[in-house]
Amino acid sequence: MKDIRIGVIGAGTVGGWHLNSYRKAGAAIVAVSDPNEQLGRQRAAEYGCRYHADYRALLADEQLDAVSICTPPDLHKEHVLAALNRGVHVLCEKPFAASLKDARAMVAAANKSDRALLVGFVHRFYEPAQRIRRMVTEETLGPLISFHNRFAVNNRKNHRAWVIDPHRAGGGTFMDTAMHSVDLFRYLVGEVAAVTAFHRTVAEGLPVEDTGILVLRTKSGVLGVIEADWMTPAVEYTFALYGMDGGARVGYEPAELLSWTRATEAWTPEQLESYDAMARFDREIQHFLGCVSGAEQPAVTADDGLQALRIIQAAYRSAATRTEVLLTA
Repeated sequence: MKDIRIGVIGAGTVGGWHLNSYRKAGAAIVAVSDPNEQLGRQRAAEYGCRYHADYRALLADEQLDAVSICTPPDLHKEHVLAALNRGVHVLCEKPFAASLKDARAMVAAANKSDRALLVGFVHRFYEPAQRIRRMVTEETLGPLISFHNRFAVNNRKNHRAWVIDPHRAGGGTFMDTAMHSVDLFRYLVGEVAAVTAFHRTVAEGLPVEDTGILVLRTKSGVLGVIEADWMTPAVEYTFALYGMDGGARVGYEPAELLSWTRATEAWTPEQLESYDAMARFDREIQHFLGCVSGAEQPAVTADDGLQALRIIQAAYRSAATRTEVLLTA
């Protein structure tokens, strides 16, 4: 991995997580860019790389193999297309885009490029999620019945102003936490045929929703309930999958996987390789580097980013009309 030259566009919290995982993987971190000079220079000093205020200078002046794009979603199209045009592999954070129009443009560009474009659905790389995926493949749980997920984040003191800007982020907690949840449903259960959703704004004066529930339905009838909450101080990250022959429940901080099967007839803790939930970023970066080297094929594609956004947009339509919204192919 030391021969793979990496740039990171966006030096905020998530950009820092990417940088940390690249360093662990042994990749060559060449440069970082961010319009916030103090933050950008701080990251550059921390990781021993060069700093550029403008991402265009980073792409033009550095010989890069790949970049992570960790900027607000309204900038993703601009950054992704510029990187692909420079012949650079891209890992783009979620939400893939703030609009379906931008997302479709990025998918089209990726289809024309010989470079990989992956979307940062990092929960796919969470060891418990990968273990459950194996249970589904091996039919350990039997025919699937339902999925439940709750991501409750105390966002009251979040200093990322763009997160609550509907033009920059594309929405509120549906675009933020529920985007990950929808992708988890697609990863573990399958394609969504219909969405029913409700949301509200608890915080006074907030221009986007801060609390919401989505009910997903597959064509075969498997149901998913997703709870997205920014306001409660009772932080909670959990998801579960239930089938006719058993179930699996997942926790974070520390990582946890419990399984129930007809063989055990009890909730039993599964042994994990790592109990650090943040190790999912290390796994994601390792996979991306494998794609850059040609050793692996992308497990999360630009189309996955587009499909998750389609579902979230359908959820907004459902909440506005108070009806179930059907998704067409």
